[in-house]
Amino acid sequence: MTKVSRKPVPTKDEERFWDDFLSAVTSLENKKETKGFLTEILTPTERIMIAKRLQIVMMLFLKYDYQEIKNKVKVTNETIAKMNNLLKEKGEMLRRVGERIIRLKIKKLESWQKKGGRRPKTLGSVLVEAGTKHVGKEILAEIAKRKKRASIAK
Repeated sequence: MTKVSRKPVPTKDEERFWDDFLSAVTSLENKKETKGFLTEILTPTERIMIAKRLQIVMMLFLKYDYQEIKNKVKVTNETIAKMNNLLKEKGEMLRRVGERIIRLKIKKLESWQKKGGRRPKTLGSVLVEAGTKHVGKEILAEIAKRKKRASIAK
């Protein structure tokens, strides 16, 4: 399990470290560069942990039940509940990012269907395809409604 050092860091230094990390991530120019950077800086365990959390968020959006998430992502009910509670309590950015990724995946699926071609069988595309089958376009409608409300509020 990933651990934080027991040696305390002054808060102002910790904030500077976090700011430097965010600057590094936002300076990356494309997916390939981002993947390279995160692969080098994060341990395999950290990468898997982050990826699973995001997958759980997307599956929750797509109305998967806990058992389906548990079986597909190989996590405990506690992990799913933690992400579900985070989404309900304060997960605004998680919601935004999760919704963006779902929209992108749905667009890709629709594009593949229109072309009649074969699509890659990645876990993400399979989950989104299955999720959109049982929630239909309602998830996209809800995302669009939230986006419209947010743009009006600005």
